[in-house]
Amino acid sequence: MTQPAPSAAIPTVAADLPTPTIARRATPTLPTTAVAGLPSLDGPGPPTPLPAKLDSGGATMLLVRADFFVMGVDPAVLAEECALFGRQCDAALLQPSAPQHPVYLDAFYIDDTEVTNAAYALYLNEIGDHESGCEGRACLTSGSRVQRQGDSYEVQEGFAQHPVHSVTWHGAAAYCRWREARLPTEAEWEMAAGWQADGNVKTLYPWGNIFDGGLANSCDATCTQSQANGAYDDGYAETAPVGSFPGGRSAIGAHDMGGNVWEWVADWFSPRYYAFSPQHNPQGPSEGAGRVLRGGSWFDSAPFAATVFRTGLPPHESNDSIGFRCAASA
Repeated sequence: MTQPAPSAAIPTVAADLPTPTIARRATPTLPTTAVAGLPSLDGPGPPTPLPAKLDSGGATMLLVRADFFVMGVDPAVLAEECALFGRQCDAALLQPSAPQHPVYLDAFYIDDTEVTNAAYALYLNEIGDHESGCEGRACLTSGSRVQRQGDSYEVQEGFAQHPVHSVTWHGAAAYCRWREARLPTEAEWEMAAGWQADGNVKTLYPWGNIFDGGLANSCDATCTQSQANGAYDDGYAETAPVGSFPGGRSAIGAHDMGGNVWEWVADWFSPRYYAFSPQHNPQGPSEGAGRVLRGGSWFDSAPFAATVFRTGLPPHESNDSIGFRCAASA
């Protein structure tokens, strides 16, 4: 399998790409009282509660309830994390995570785990073409564990339950639609990864505010890259089977939202988007040169597994540290 160069540990959109157009939307007023013409809350009774979990094409999706949360972080916090691990992080990589701002999201569901090789092979066997079968674009780049064998797609032995990687943004978006779902928005992803509704607490990592290499698959003693952190050994040199670190789950119970593979989300990437982001259900810029990636990977160490770190990559590109999970509106 082709290994990315150490400089590709953090996939980024080149600095000289054109700045995306920011879609400015009016911020709706959240209703606090009854509105004429709408059903009264004194009617037939409370609405049916949303189920805490859903089955979606064989995958379990977890409910994230509607709420406000604080999105983003002071870049100085990420800089301190870099320093803890002996790294001098480029300030330009950290600045897109600022400023902090309140966001309200409607209820949604998100996958319990990253999409596996086995699940993606089922999809490819139905559409029959990984080269142009995803929005007319390639679903995969070279190096995937899912390969065509004659007339069908098969997973390399021993990797069925590992997250699919080397999948393009087009390949991720098309798979989620096939499952009657979608990619999560960037705001949904961050809320699912780092927001604790009980207590209104935002955490830097899915499990808390202190990085713990035993709770995520990151570049540690088993990793052969120059950025390896020998203080930890998670037992995996590259990807791990999804759900291998239950102690690292987020507050809603989602696995691997820090480490294992970077995850594509729906939004176009702009390093300045947070300065213009609407407060209600932000969808990202209306256009751009790259799509957002979140969560870090087996190739990276803190702070790139932080719930607030954001970067981007052109949607037709990928490598063996990039995967995804799906979401759905509730």
